[in-house]
Amino acid sequence: MKKLILVVVVVLAGLLVYNYLTQGRWTLIPGGSASPEAVQLQDLQRQFDALKQEYSQATRAAAVGGLDTTADIEGVMSGVQALEKKVDKFLASVKDPKVREEASALRRKVESFKRSLGM
Repeated sequence: MKKLILVVVVVLAGLLVYNYLTQGRWTLIPGGSASPEAVQLQDLQRQFDALKQEYSQATRAAAVGGLDTTADIEGVMSGVQALEKKVDKFLASVKDPKVREEASALRRKVESFKRSLGM
């Protein structure tokens, strides 16, 4: 009985992780298919999160190990500029008002992050 419960818990945990990675939400049951605009917005958000993570790792490496992370920081800066262009292009083409609002919020986050980098 304990093994059966353990298997069920592991399967449910796997389903939660899978849904989070594919849809960006913690849910057991996948929601209805998201619109192509919503999927594209989630992809842009993931790219932004990856850039922030990369910057955080670079600054941590510089602080802890005294490593030269200039190339890493420059890579983040060019990535932020490219992402900013993608978000602007996406905003120009999006039709769904809810997605447009979320994309505008992402645009503001990118702009804020860009200012924090001194760009």
